[in-house]
Amino acid sequence: MKACTPTASAELILCGHLADYNRITKRRYDVAPMDLPFDRVWLPFIYLYGVGGIFFLFGIFLVLKSGALDLKRRTHRRWLGVLIFGYFWYFAIHGLGTLAAINL
Repeated sequence: MKACTPTASAELILCGHLADYNRITKRRYDVAPMDLPFDRVWLPFIYLYGVGGIFFLFGIFLVLKSGALDLKRRTHRRWLGVLIFGYFWYFAIHGLGTLAAINL
């Protein structure tokens, strides 16, 4: 893999040398929190886990109604718990990642 050796100002920024770019150009470019609108940040998140959650619950309902999942069996209850935990785990990780990305 070739090392990143910046030769132009745009390459300084692309290579991650923001401090060097600030020193060379005598300008100050910091990464500042952006004021992102709700529909660009949280609306896709709500759609993904709202509509996706409806499909997820519908799928669980179908599995229960078809008899493919027997809640009397310990292993089946455990796998149902794993599925539900996984849904909320990814919900939480995605939400925390979104909060971190918008600097909250």
